[in-house]
Amino acid sequence: GAKTVHEKWNINAAILSGDGMMIQSYALLQKNANNNFALLFERFNSTAWEVCVGQQMDMDFEKRTSVSKEEYIEMIRLKTAVLLGCALELGAIQANASKKDQEHIRKFGEYVGISFQLRDDYLDTFGKKEEVGKRIGGDILADKKTFLYLHALETGTSSDLELLRHFHGNHPNDQEKIASITSIFESTQADLEILKKSEDYYQKALQELNNISIPEEQKIELRALAAW
Repeated sequence: GAKTVHEKWNINAAILSGDGMMIQSYALLQKNANNNFALLFERFNSTAWEVCVGQQMDMDFEKRTSVSKEEYIEMIRLKTAVLLGCALELGAIQANASKKDQEHIRKFGEYVGISFQLRDDYLDTFGKKEEVGKRIGGDILADKKTFLYLHALETGTSSDLELLRHFHGNHPNDQEKIASITSIFESTQADLEILKKSEDYYQKALQELNNISIPEEQKIELRALAAW
C-alpha cells in the first residue's frame, strides 16, 4: 500500500533514482571476491537489456490485435523470468560452478519465473484480494492480453469472442466486465489451462535443478523457493 517513487515525489526523481541504483549495482559487481567482473558485468547487462525488450513487448501487445500464446510466454520470460535466472547464474559464477551448472541454474530460475508469472496472472482473476494484495480483475480492466485472455480467444465460441471484443477497451461497468470475462475464462477452461502450463514450467525447473552436479542437501532451499 506504499506509494511508488514517482507518486511520492515525481517522474524525474524516479528515473534519476533508477539510474543511480544501476550505477550502484555496477559498483557492487566490481567488489566481487573472485575477480569475475568482466563475466558478471556481461551477464548483468545482457539480462538488463532482455528485461527492457520484454517490457517493450508488453507495451506493444496492448496495441496489437493478434498475439500468440507463444509470444506471450516469451514476453514474460524476458520481462520477469530472466531476472531470477540471472541472479542465480551470477551466484553460480562466483561459486566457480561449471559452465553446465551455470546454465542449469539459470534455466531453473527462468522456468520458476515463467511458472510464477503464469500463476500470478491466474491469481489476478481468480485469487482473493486479501491473499493477493491487489484488486482482483485488474488485468481484465486494463485489457491485458494475458495467457487467460489469449486462450479464451483461441477456444471461445462466436458469442464469447463477440463479448470479448465488446468489452475490450470498453468499461460500461467494472464489475460487469470482470464477471463476464471471468465467466468466459471458466467456460473455455482457460483457468485450468494456465494452471497446467504453470505446473509444466515448475516441473521443467525441478528437472534443471536435478541436473546440477551438487549434493542433494544443497538443493533444499532452491526446491523450497520453487515450491513457494
